[in-house]
Amino acid sequence: MRRSDREVTGLNNILSIAKNGDTIILAFNDKDFPYILPVNYGCELKDNNLYFYFHGALEGNKYKYIYNGARVSFEIDCNHKLVTGKSNCSFSMKYESLIGRGIIYEIKEYEEVTNALNCIMKQYTDSYSRQYDEGSLKKVKVFKIEVISITGKSNI
Repeated sequence: MRRSDREVTGLNNILSIAKNGDTIILAFNDKDFPYILPVNYGCELKDNNLYFYFHGALEGNKYKYIYNGARVSFEIDCNHKLVTGKSNCSFSMKYESLIGRGIIYEIKEYEEVTNALNCIMKQYTDSYSRQYDEGSLKKVKVFKIEVISITGKSNI
């Protein structure tokens, strides 16, 4: 990282940034161009490993790229604030960001699915029911990203 003074270290500090975001951008390899996909997500630190969770409809173009064992790069950024300056070139931006790589796995077991959905809900609100209608669960696929590498940067 070029600006080591802005590097964020430690899983708890990285998790703190992740919990402030609202969209994770997933990037997949494609033949001619990368395929990117913004999704809502949830995250948790479990057994000293970081996981991101997301869900989607049962079908769609994204499933050419999303499957068990798929490799993905991702990005989250948050806490943006413009810092004005005396001239155009002296403006700056406050921000926090994460960039990483991981492996995607589809989650199918009920307990793990509901835990993932709870993590997603917690990302956006404290007021939600932890009960899920079985009919609704049959209409979604739920995934986890096992983080392999991650770096954080902050200019707050």
